[in-house]
Amino acid sequence: MFYELFDDYGLATNLPELYGELQNGRLPAMDIGITSLLEKEKTLVVKGKTGYGGYNVHVFEFDGQNYYLDNSRVTGESLQNQIQQLDGYLVTEYCTQANYAETLYPKTSNTIRVITVHPEGEKPYIPIAVHRIGTEQSGHVDNCSQGGLTAEIKANGQMRAAGQFVDYNVRWYDRHPNSNAQIKGTT
Repeated sequence: MFYELFDDYGLATNLPELYGELQNGRLPAMDIGITSLLEKEKTLVVKGKTGYGGYNVHVFEFDGQNYYLDNSRVTGESLQNQIQQLDGYLVTEYCTQANYAETLYPKTSNTIRVITVHPEGEKPYIPIAVHRIGTEQSGHVDNCSQGGLTAEIKANGQMRAAGQFVDYNVRWYDRHPNSNAQIKGTT
């Protein structure tokens, strides 16, 4: 539905390529097994059709010799067993992030969220935009619910210090706690 909605608005070119939905370890629309596609593409994102907080999102990688699942090396047999449990999951291309985002933390996608509000009868506006940044704690996703960081983006494009929720408190970081990359002030 998400892809159809973007297509209806002429925005489908702004989305990662959707290869299809897994059924018995295969992509019927392409008549190909996911491991064959992975060996060709090198990195794939496999995610549930529903969910939140980075749950049910996996990154599969192949470096020419070894397979990786969510940044951990696995055997081909182990990967195949995992794939068999993911019927109905969507398979998409992996998007390479901008250099500055890669510098912040290279093991996650480090996404930007722009919050929009459209009150009835009023002009829509953007009250806030944030940059989500992964950490060792968040693993292969950038979600704050998994231990990732969130930095507000000011109107001039610069990030403020990033917050991380830990034990019902917020820790603030001017620099990334793992990569030591500068966050505050980065554009």
